[in-house]
Amino acid sequence: LLEQGEPPACVSSCPMRALSFGDLEELKARLGGQASVFPLPPEEQTEPALLIKPHPAAARAEALESGTANREEVAR
Repeated sequence: LLEQGEPPACVSSCPMRALSFGDLEELKARLGGQASVFPLPPEEQTEPALLIKPHPAAARAEALESGTANREEVAR
């Protein structure tokens, strides 16, 4: 699909239109969002190629005493 100039099937078939695809910097400028979201490992550690835009009314899980249980699996 990408070779034909079409978005990936997951993007075009998402019923809530919650997925976008494209250049990461362009998506940041157009949609905002962030790459580091609790409880995922820090952005500096994993260098993700995705953006997540949490709902403004989402509970703030960072306030809970928790963390990544399997740090050895995500360590560089």
